[in-house]
Amino acid sequence: MTPLPLFERCYRAALAAVNGHAAVAAYLQTHPLPPVRVVALGKAAQSMMSGAAAVLGENLRAGLVITGREYWDEALSLPEQVVRVWGNHPVPGEDSLAAGSALIEFVAQPSDIPLLFLLSGGTSSLAEVLVAGADLALLADLNRYLLGAGLDIATMNAVRQHVSQIKNGRLRQHLAAPSFAALYISDVPGDDLRVIGSGPLLGEGVSRLDDVPLDAVWKQRLQRLSVSAVSPWRGAEQHVLVASLGTAIAAVKKQAQALGVDVHVHEEFIQGEVGALAKRLANTAQQLSQGLHVWGGEPQVILPANPGRGGRNQQLVLSTARELAGREQVWLFCAATDGRDGHSETAAAWCSGDTWAEALRRGLRPEEALAGANAEACLQPLGCTLPAVASATNVMDLILFYKGNLNIAL
Repeated sequence: MTPLPLFERCYRAALAAVNGHAAVAAYLQTHPLPPVRVVALGKAAQSMMSGAAAVLGENLRAGLVITGREYWDEALSLPEQVVRVWGNHPVPGEDSLAAGSALIEFVAQPSDIPLLFLLSGGTSSLAEVLVAGADLALLADLNRYLLGAGLDIATMNAVRQHVSQIKNGRLRQHLAAPSFAALYISDVPGDDLRVIGSGPLLGEGVSRLDDVPLDAVWKQRLQRLSVSAVSPWRGAEQHVLVASLGTAIAAVKKQAQALGVDVHVHEEFIQGEVGALAKRLANTAQQLSQGLHVWGGEPQVILPANPGRGGRNQQLVLSTARELAGREQVWLFCAATDGRDGHSETAAAWCSGDTWAEALRRGLRPEEALAGANAEACLQPLGCTLPAVASATNVMDLILFYKGNLNIAL
């Protein structure tokens, strides 16, 4: 018996735990607010706004949702006083600039009503206001470079802030409200609120590139831009984390324990290039006890010139399949909590000690798939993928490893 049903049930439990509607509603039910104007930004913007509307009722005086078309759920309705604006993700485009303008217009309206911000992953790309000297072509080229350079999210956001009038705390200079509160769903290691969405409401206001491991040509281009200092915010503010990778991991543990499975949660954050990670995971597996082992993380993939279909999770799974080849009673499952792994139609993927040999037997050329960042084309025909789901909440990735016999009914 394979642990695939266990993996799937744990994954579904994790997604439910970090759902934007549930996370925001739970917080507001225990922390009532007076009348507010609400701004929701990111992949989870719609669901977070829905949760706020369900609790606030008439106290939601006006609202703005900025998200991507691909994250919109037509079945999830919002009050008529909430305006929807599209942005682009993962590469910002014309819609992102229009969304940035709409954001500034909304928060800069003079009002004695406080603002409530709902921030989630994807905010960096979905809304932007450029500094003088930057244009859309530079912005798009920069983000394509960052997405394929194998950099961690904190480094990418440090660079993105250098072209923006709203990142790194700079959005605060546009606020006309007397105070604001911000609720966050974290998609960054360590849950640093200054990094989520490139920190529009928290930060120093001026980016620094001196210590950023950036291509010299790009560093030179960005240093030519003028990033002015901002006036300090004088109003009251509050920042609260309502969901994170830790929330998802706790839900996995609870679900597995309810099924009678021995669970081992590892504190290590899984990051780094997928090839090296695969070797380390395979080596670590030899020392693991039997049962389900759980990590959170965000592997990095350095993309080739013309990448195929797949994402970091599928790339890690296929790389690890090579390292686990021939071993018995071992399974790896890697899942994107936003429901879609990179450029693919896949949410999660898995492998066992038999996967690599089976791929070769079927003529799927797994080595070529890895070299071309085309892991989905290899794993999907093997039945080793889970279709993309409408999560719209990103708290990074889940890495589950099962070792031993599975003697429970699922």
